[in-house]
Amino acid sequence: MSNGDENTSDLFKRWTTPCELDPELAECLIETDFLGGMIKHKFVNDVYLPQMNARYNEALALKHRMVAEAIAKHEWYTVIFLHERPWRLHALVEIADLVDDTMYWKLVGNVWVDSENIWQNLDEWDEVLSNPRPGREAMMDEEDLPEYAALPEFIRVYRGHGVWNQDGWSWTTDRVKAEWFARRLAQEGDEIFVTEGEVDRDDVIAFFASRGESEIVADPDLVPQLAVWEVSREPRV
Repeated sequence: MSNGDENTSDLFKRWTTPCELDPELAECLIETDFLGGMIKHKFVNDVYLPQMNARYNEALALKHRMVAEAIAKHEWYTVIFLHERPWRLHALVEIADLVDDTMYWKLVGNVWVDSENIWQNLDEWDEVLSNPRPGREAMMDEEDLPEYAALPEFIRVYRGHGVWNQDGWSWTTDRVKAEWFARRLAQEGDEIFVTEGEVDRDDVIAFFASRGESEIVADPDLVPQLAVWEVSREPRV
């Protein structure tokens, strides 16, 4: 990080000063087909360029200091969101026993809305969302709560998916949005589908309306499937 007296040139010079990569980061180096070397660490998740070792090392040291300070101050939201996105759920699980029920569910909602790889962490999400702690309505914002309270007894829901991610906790009451998600998440050459189901209101963990997705969070084991159909890769006109 730079201070107000350090110009861009000086900062770049410092960050490109030759040095060895911190061993903690070196253990997290991987090779990818498209981006070459990558650092996949909970505090540094970036394309790897050896000439930028000093920058990566500095970022790692700073994150360690900031997380330690946030833990000492019980700033749990900060602790979680100092982690790179793929590791935020794991960070939540690590601190779950340190927070009260309301804070737990608020953090669950924050991490859920932020996550982009829920299907890759289904076991952890199963554990987090099935937690019997009271107060799970804290997952939702004030904008979501009235619509959650107004849900009917039985709710028709849809889930867009490929062959590899049919199971999951994320559903929508909007069929068109489900088709959009199927296309968005599809990998090249995949067949894509929408599953239709119906969920009992009492089995709904949360309802997120404020993002325009009409998202229902519910255990897939409690959503009986009514139909599954293949979706065209091109949106309907």
